[in-house]
Amino acid sequence: MPASAPIDLLTAVGISADGAGVEQSGLGRYAGVYLLLDCTGAPSGGTPTLDVYVQASVDGVRWQDVAAYRFTAIATRYVQLSQIAAGGTASRAPSDGALTNDTVVQGPFGDRLRVKYKFAQGGSTGAFALSVKGVPLAGV
Repeated sequence: MPASAPIDLLTAVGISADGAGVEQSGLGRYAGVYLLLDCTGAPSGGTPTLDVYVQASVDGVRWQDVAAYRFTAIATRYVQLSQIAAGGTASRAPSDGALTNDTVVQGPFGDRLRVKYKFAQGGSTGAFALSVKGVPLAGV
């Protein structure tokens, strides 16, 4: 399989409200995706939080959390999602912005990914600066 092009799930933006990044489709043919969640700026003062969810979808309408991280300051997180790792054996209830922080759910995620985020100002001023980039991993 040829080398895959990087994907942008979230172009560097200032975040001071809840929202979502751009849906990326066509990922079903890859064995997984290696993601970089890069928070390069944070609000000042108070106790701000930014909850970031990587979500998968089969139909582009209903989304399921597959990774979750909480940012409170400038930080970088790496996430590897595998389509071929063994997943759970029980069905999962829908989870749209509800996965426990610092969690990654391995197993098939289908064809589509996006990023959803929830911002809590916590008495701070300013915004988080976040980008999420990925590299699809060649299939088996």
